[in-house]
Amino acid sequence: MKRVRIIIIAALVIGLLITVALHKREPRCQGITLSEWAEKAQTAYANCSDKDHPETDPDWRACQVAVKTMGTRALPFLIGWIQAEDSAPKMKFIRWLRRKSWTERLDIVPDPALRKHLFSTHGFSLLGSDAQTAFPALIEMTKSRDRDRRFWGFAGFACAKPDKETFIPVVL
Repeated sequence: MKRVRIIIIAALVIGLLITVALHKREPRCQGITLSEWAEKAQTAYANCSDKDHPETDPDWRACQVAVKTMGTRALPFLIGWIQAEDSAPKMKFIRWLRRKSWTERLDIVPDPALRKHLFSTHGFSLLGSDAQTAFPALIEMTKSRDRDRRFWGFAGFACAKPDKETFIPVVL
């Protein structure tokens, strides 16, 4: 009995170590993760007086410099975030947690896919033309049968501000 417990614990520890070793870490700039920069960009955009030209806002510019510094290392995360989907049980659990007042103090509510979608669109907007290598994946999303997937694929693509020759065929 004791030997079985030791084997189970050892298997759990090995599984945890493998998971940690294989887990992709978000790129960082100035010690701040990509998702934190995306959240700062979202706040900067919300507070920006000229929504058509957020590049003039110093907070937005700081986020842009940081994300451009991460460059293509950010793209796998942005593509993953824009493709995020919440399962029905997860959404049910999130709604249940949000009804509980104690969850606000503990900050344990999981991120729904919508938040990831918004982070990715801000990330693509910050990268601009540096996001070109993500265009094929985003364009493929615009061909999906799922309307939400089509929408977010197009939103990410449009936020990266592709040139007219690339943009027009996708719109058509």
